[in-house]
Amino acid sequence: MIEYIENIIYAIIVLLVIIIFIVGKRHAKPAVCATCKGKASNYYDIGSNTDLYCRPHLVERWKKDMQLSKINMMAIEPDFAKYPYGYIYDSEADMVKWNYPKGAVQKVKEYVLMVSGKNCADCNNEASVAYFLKQDFKPSFFEKMTAMPTFLCKTCFVKKVEPLILGAKEDFEEGLYAPGKESGAYHVQVY
Repeated sequence: MIEYIENIIYAIIVLLVIIIFIVGKRHAKPAVCATCKGKASNYYDIGSNTDLYCRPHLVERWKKDMQLSKINMMAIEPDFAKYPYGYIYDSEADMVKWNYPKGAVQKVKEYVLMVSGKNCADCNNEASVAYFLKQDFKPSFFEKMTAMPTFLCKTCFVKKVEPLILGAKEDFEEGLYAPGKESGAYHVQVY
């Protein structure tokens, strides 16, 4: 009899938790875009904090920050089909802090240094990005890369990556990162 009463109490508690979750979800304020106040579920990481955006405004914000960025960087074409979590930017200092292998940090430095003095392969303006196709990169092993990059300006880099961000099927749980203030690399977030 006591076991029967315990089972009923347990079932009632589970039912209450489910009801509270459903009611809470219905009455919770939806996440809103920092620009248009519409529904938002994509994170934009700005270093010390994050903002939520709808996908079109996420891309607008990222494009603006990319255009204003004055640093040279390395970037890997994102593969959001295999790695939908986010497109992150790791500075060389962050890579050291997060215990990337020394060879990985050195490889990123080498590719970033290659950018200086190059012209964009698409528009012939001054290059600022060493760009690699996704097949040139086995996440997250920068130190194993042997391919030569295509050199792009920020505008042409954005033209290549923007449709991939807009077309990603999943929301970016880890976010789309703003370009850093130090040289580094854009790559997909891998778990």
